[in-house]
Amino acid sequence: AFLLIQDDVIDRGTMRHGLVCLHSYIHTRLVQEKRSGDLDHIAESYTYLISDLMYTWVYDCLRAPTPMDVLPLLLSQFSSATDTVVIGQLLDVDHTTKRRVRTWEIETKHELKTAHYSFVFPMQIGQLLAHAHESLLSESIGVPLGMAYQLQDDLLDIVSDVATTGKTMCSDVYEGKHTYLTQFVREFGSNTDKHILSKYFGKRG
Repeated sequence: AFLLIQDDVIDRGTMRHGLVCLHSYIHTRLVQEKRSGDLDHIAESYTYLISDLMYTWVYDCLRAPTPMDVLPLLLSQFSSATDTVVIGQLLDVDHTTKRRVRTWEIETKHELKTAHYSFVFPMQIGQLLAHAHESLLSESIGVPLGMAYQLQDDLLDIVSDVATTGKTMCSDVYEGKHTYLTQFVREFGSNTDKHILSKYFGKRG
């Protein structure tokens, strides 16, 4: 959750799982209360500070119920997971400054940001708690599952609706996000497809 609310700020999202994103909710409250100042910036500042609090709470949640023989490994795994996802997010942000990226760069970003965050690391933490420390199951299954999930997410961002996905539609294209779908259009799409992508890619607002 602490990573997702940061992701929503970075992506300028307005909806997540059918709910208003935290920074949008805070901004609305500030406006309703007739607060002064740069309310967009203040709402984002609130959001990042709240995410910091949530990050520290993770350690409290992990320490309380975890057996002492597993705790050091679990804390180390969580730190590693956070580092990996943040690096993936850095790549995601960096790619938005480029008109073109290579397919392997997109795959690297998705593996770090999505596959490890959503599948590999949760499975590894579960394995640690089950004392299955040496299992390679999380990598062999988690990565392809994560990549398939990302491919579906990229597609739904374009062809679905808010009622189905619970989040802002076409946000990837408007934010200039390089995805499997945009890469496919650039490499194999018709001239019309490429023109439409160019017209809206990175053109938020």
